[in-house]
Amino acid sequence: MRNSSNNVDGLTIQKLFDGTDHYLIPPYQRNYAWREPEISQLIQDIIDSSKLSDKQYYIGTLVTYHRNDGKYEVIDGQQRLTTLSLLMMVLLRNDEIDQDTAAKSNINDNQKLILEFASRKKSTDTLLALSSKGKSNTKCGLESGYDICKKVLSERLKESVIKIEEFVKFLLKNVTIIRVIVPKDTDLNHYFEIMNNRGEQLEKHEILKARFMEKLTCTRDKSTFAKIWDACANMDKYVQYAFSPDERKEIFSDTWNSFTCNDFDSLSISENAATDSDNAKVIDDIINSKGDGLTNTDKNKDNLATERFSSVVNFPNFLLHVLRIFVKTSSSTEDSDTTLMSKIPLDDKRLLDSFEIEFKFSKVANNETSSIELIKKIKDFAYTLLRSKFLFDKYIIKREVKDSGVDGWGLKSLMNTSNYNNTFSEKNNDTSEDISPEQRNIILLLSMFHVSAPAMLYKYWLNGALYYLFINSKNCNDINSTYYKDYLQSLARKFVFDRYLTNTSADYDDMIYQTTKDISHFDEKNSDSLLQYGNIKNNLIFNYLDYLLCTIDNESMLFNIDSENKISFDENYKKGYKDVKAKFTFTFRSSVEHYYSQNPNSETGQNIINDDRLHRFGNLCLVTHEQNSSLSNNDASSKKTRYNKKHLTDKKPDSMKQYLMMSYREWNPDSITDHHKKMINILEIDASNIRN
Repeated sequence: MRNSSNNVDGLTIQKLFDGTDHYLIPPYQRNYAWREPEISQLIQDIIDSSKLSDKQYYIGTLVTYHRNDGKYEVIDGQQRLTTLSLLMMVLLRNDEIDQDTAAKSNINDNQKLILEFASRKKSTDTLLALSSKGKSNTKCGLESGYDICKKVLSERLKESVIKIEEFVKFLLKNVTIIRVIVPKDTDLNHYFEIMNNRGEQLEKHEILKARFMEKLTCTRDKSTFAKIWDACANMDKYVQYAFSPDERKEIFSDTWNSFTCNDFDSLSISENAATDSDNAKVIDDIINSKGDGLTNTDKNKDNLATERFSSVVNFPNFLLHVLRIFVKTSSSTEDSDTTLMSKIPLDDKRLLDSFEIEFKFSKVANNETSSIELIKKIKDFAYTLLRSKFLFDKYIIKREVKDSGVDGWGLKSLMNTSNYNNTFSEKNNDTSEDISPEQRNIILLLSMFHVSAPAMLYKYWLNGALYYLFINSKNCNDINSTYYKDYLQSLARKFVFDRYLTNTSADYDDMIYQTTKDISHFDEKNSDSLLQYGNIKNNLIFNYLDYLLCTIDNESMLFNIDSENKISFDENYKKGYKDVKAKFTFTFRSSVEHYYSQNPNSETGQNIINDDRLHRFGNLCLVTHEQNSSLSNNDASSKKTRYNKKHLTDKKPDSMKQYLMMSYREWNPDSITDHHKKMINILEIDASNIRN
């Protein structure tokens, strides 16, 4: 596609990387910043599009300035362009492609290094090293991005059952990026500022709001709907803050901590309290008027609340979760759960399409008898949305910035008497000392799920948790902490044993909505191959094991010595284990580290061991990319020395499994085998418990 008058080109990825054009990232651009959520989303978008059709998939816009030296200066779109460059390098170095002649030919013929960074030699050198199948000596976000691309691509292709050659063909031939060339006399710095600050583009959820409201005919209904929508739209604040004191009392009781309304029509919302919704909003109205629904007396308090908490999910994605709950709880069709939910993917790019399938806005005209049913359906959905947001605020973790400035996971209820209480505390208390063992386990499980699935697209655990909360609460104040914890752990078991540690993966929706489904027996013979490096399907396996290690009562089974007495343990590590598991928290980790190095430094005297031991689960743990890079090829003793302060003094390890690995006095093939057997045993015991 070419529009010469407007300097707009539609470039396939094959054309983009054929070496004809070269792109320069200018000094005013920020460093490469995409991490796993963004990279995962881009790769998944390509895979999803390849399955839908063989038509062109437009991956976004690249705004450029054509310099006198022939290079294209990138004004907007550098994160996407850089990620595509890294992805092409991953494909170029992929062993599977080497085995496929067609795929190999396509990549080798079309992949060229087209990108460089002005005034950032380290970044350019890193790209050069990666493109030449070398290894950069610099620590740079680009190398982390490359590692993430490699990991995510492998995981998503396995998950989607897409062959590498099919992916390569679609990527090169059907994925298109729109390149826009700005006029020669453009003030680039000013243009860049405008591109990044204008904020005028209409969001999909705003379009959806307009579609809902244009179908409502009653002024009160419009006002109530708008108030509910705006109250729920800010995921970082508690929904109660968006209502007036009288409305709060009516909806959430005197304590603000219960949900007392039974349906949409019972909500006592002032017609003038919403966001000027006397008539249905058109698109321009919504762009120009985005009220937050806050009373003046609550604005300062709410600003503090917003600064304190951050949500694990955005509003468009939350709407899809609520739509799933709404469809599941109100559907009278005979469709299976899987069929129903397959129509509602957790992909906010398909937000409008998903709601159109359920509500059929385009097929129902305004002010017709046929629209009465739709109006009721819209009101029911709004009620479901408000109730779900209240449950989300109270029973789903948020990232919390504490008074000390340290981030942590929070599970709080909003109260009118003391602001925030720990959700499952009998006292009006907001302190960490008041967290019950059950609440701690719930926080561990929720944060475990979240860090294992950072991409919004794969937060099926959240859908399961919200569905459980929705159907097991009456006034939203009667969730039993023990039952909730048990449900979350059962969901984790299903994911681990029925999807990730089996050759026949169960469907997410079957596991969430068909609660009677049996869990697969954990087979050690199969697990050895499924837990080998390169075959591990999801990081949840590591994280769930860390959770089990935090809750284990019989610590002696972790530190027992075999009959041949080939191993021994560090007494300081043994003594510290109780304190360590009490302080452990989940963080975002996505890099699998070999504790016994894959390529040991010859100066350390560490020998190369066979792949069966090297890549075994017993030699693996989950760390951050930065940690994995910094540890590099150090021997186990050097790594342990680096971690001693964090492990022994601070009692805050990055991984419980890693802590146990470093508890061995020596790390060798015998230690690997011993640790492997113990970890498998813990998984086996857990798998057997769930059938009882």
